Amino acid sequence: MKKLILLAAPLCLASSAYAQVAFAGSYSQNFDSLPSTGTNIWSNNTTLLGWYAGTDVTAGMTSLIAGSGTSTTAGFYTFGLAGTNPVTERALGFVTSNAFTGASGSGRNSIGLFLQNTSGTALTNIQVSYRGEQWRQNGNTTAQSLTFGYAVNATQTDAGVLAASTTAIAGLTFTSPITGSSATSLEGNLPANYSDLSATLTGLTLNAGETLLLRWIDVNDSGTDHTLAIDNVVVTGDAVPEPATITILAGAAALAALRRRKK
Repeated sequence: MKKLILLAAPLCLASSAYAQVAFAGSYSQNFDSLPSTGTNIWSNNTTLLGWYAGTDVTAGMTSLIAGSGTSTTAGFYTFGLAGTNPVTERALGFVTSNAFTGASGSGRNSIGLFLQNTSGTALTNIQVSYRGEQWRQNGNTTAQSLTFGYAVNATQTDAGVLAASTTAIAGLTFTSPITGSSATSLEGNLPANYSDLSATLTGLTLNAGETLLLRWIDVNDSGTDHTLAIDNVVVTGDAVPEPATITILAGAAALAALRRRKK
């Protein structure tokens, strides 16, 4: 008698080699788990799952500085202050310079979040909200902006975040509320120094398994740069409803059905 031998085949995973945030219609991040003192290790997609940071000049961030808006040393920062809120209330942003970010007027700092649709169905009516905070008015009378855009299935690296071709959402662009000729630190948690922004990604359907990139860009503006940050990120989405089932009866079957209804 011949024996049937079954060989186990390697398991093939359909998902990306990169860990991603599982998104089934609800996600939030307030950054309060980030450190409130010192210079700390930052690792893309590890310190906060799904989050990436980089600049046009400096590859993926490796350090995260706890600051309060007083420093002008370029770098990637978690901002907070023991003021209106506890010091453990944190936000995420950059302090900019030509050497760290790129040329004045064109260099970019970027923060990106990757969400993978794991709901098993398509998602629509995706709404993004966050708080834009200003932590320093750096002696510039011109308002500056932190711009928002999104892309589907972008490359999940810090370089991929910068290279992605995104759809801009004007309603999610944060513009610095404070300008002036005298440089000063600000408490980003004060209402005068922040804006709560919210918008729906109109026309977007995120199919099951697809990955959504949400990206914030802080350009190295001409002159001195205000210090801008993001906080309280919330993303929601609705499952696409199943289409209604319509039964069409043809010929004799349809007539028979009509006769039964008349009796």
